[in-house]
Amino acid sequence: MKRVKLEDYELKGGETEGDVAKLMEDPLWRLCNLYVIKDAEGREGAFVPNEAQRIVLWAVYVAGWKRLAIPKARQLGLSTLFAMICLDETLFSKGKQASIVDQTQSDAQEKLDKVKYAYERLPKAVKEKLRSENGTELEWVNGGRVVAGKRARGGTNQVLHISEWGPIACDDAARSREIMTGALPSVSGVTGKVFAESTHKGGMGGDWYNLLKNALETPDEEKTSKDFRVLFFPWWMEKRYALGGKGVITEDTKKYFKALEERLEWSVSFTEEQMRFYQGEAKRLRFDVYSEYPSVIEECWLAPTPGAIYAASVGRARGEGRISGDVEWRENLPVFTAFDIGAPENTKCWVFQLVGDRVVFLESLTGGDACQTPAQWVKRLKEMKYSWGGHTLPHDGDVVWRRSMLEAGLRNVSCLKRSVNVWDVINPAVDAFGRAWFAKKGCEEGVKALEAYHAKEEADGQTLRNMPVHNWASHYSTAFGYAMQAIARGLANNSTMGGDEMGRMGMNARFKGSQTVMKQGLDLTGKRRF
Repeated sequence: MKRVKLEDYELKGGETEGDVAKLMEDPLWRLCNLYVIKDAEGREGAFVPNEAQRIVLWAVYVAGWKRLAIPKARQLGLSTLFAMICLDETLFSKGKQASIVDQTQSDAQEKLDKVKYAYERLPKAVKEKLRSENGTELEWVNGGRVVAGKRARGGTNQVLHISEWGPIACDDAARSREIMTGALPSVSGVTGKVFAESTHKGGMGGDWYNLLKNALETPDEEKTSKDFRVLFFPWWMEKRYALGGKGVITEDTKKYFKALEERLEWSVSFTEEQMRFYQGEAKRLRFDVYSEYPSVIEECWLAPTPGAIYAASVGRARGEGRISGDVEWRENLPVFTAFDIGAPENTKCWVFQLVGDRVVFLESLTGGDACQTPAQWVKRLKEMKYSWGGHTLPHDGDVVWRRSMLEAGLRNVSCLKRSVNVWDVINPAVDAFGRAWFAKKGCEEGVKALEAYHAKEEADGQTLRNMPVHNWASHYSTAFGYAMQAIARGLANNSTMGGDEMGRMGMNARFKGSQTVMKQGLDLTGKRRF
């Protein structure tokens, strides 16, 4: 990665006041020389950009990149850099606004405090007068201002710093959507700057992951000034992440780093101190090390979600080969669906079969622009290759969806009874997960959602409850629970299939007699299915 060379911005000695005044016109010179901060140890000193910060400075002020998405390891100093940029952009230009959006108000306030700390220690000759300040805003006499909070201030921003978007997208989908639809459009024209940085959380889904995925998949030559570019910063770029001593480095750790050195695109040789540091953190954090200290960007997606509901079950399914390209549709058996109903893009459907004591999930389907109404869903299902045995909707589907589906020609459409508690749907599905098999390709998005589905503690002022987070992963996961409920309540049952559907498969006479064979995991010819 290219980076700013600090020596290019050092005073050589003998500069006149006019020379310094000229240098002061360059934001890169100011950011490399002018500001004072507290370091990681709480000591006051000059802000001297570290390696990661110098890479960002090159990208912004040399390459001219306007929108950066930065998945990263923890505590690399990027929040401090963006605080200095917010100060610099608003202090040395008239009427500019910079907004800082963070996970919590106290986190946002901490970043605003960095801005104020650096401002108060500026030389008097360059310090623009402070017009006003409160807990969320600093405003200079020149009309520039820096605001900080959980949401971006209304109006136009010239600089926007979004911190910890990964956790926000994972735990607060509504606020993440506000960032996507409100904060990003607030950044003005082609010159506005957006810095989104975060440790990763939420697996392979949600606004943050989708932002990274789209940025990584869009070729650089096709990017506009409003497209994001990804800069990934691994833990090993930070010199502080090294541990001395004589602790034994295990063979597994050595193998990990040997494979890592071979994988990296540029030449890196890891020291024993780095290996010892990572080994200790991996032992302490276990799988959370992928979130806190990723070595390559792909490790971010491996980070488990705190409070995960199905992730361990999905992991076991993978280990046991139950998520496989060899899981296939059985033409001699009926196929069922289970829906969760919401906005078109949030309406999700699992397609599955009952094969002996196994629940075989063939596809995970989503609504969208081309599939919004019940009639459109019926058309879609009828065009599929399956012989349908039945379809299950949630309790609130009885008002519109069930009637509309029946009128559109679908048969055997049932609605579940309303559950008293959301865990009444989840817990039986967790218990039954060992029966679940998944076609790897057809169920890819649904399995990602199951891995990311998680709960967190919520307080209502009197009690503390553990509640599932309602986000992108919850819709597929709820439909999965409904599928297991449909089976348990007999709504999805091979023996209840209608006569004409049975006849189409040539099974009318022999279906009932095959039940014992099917329970043994055999097809009707006596061949084992899996």
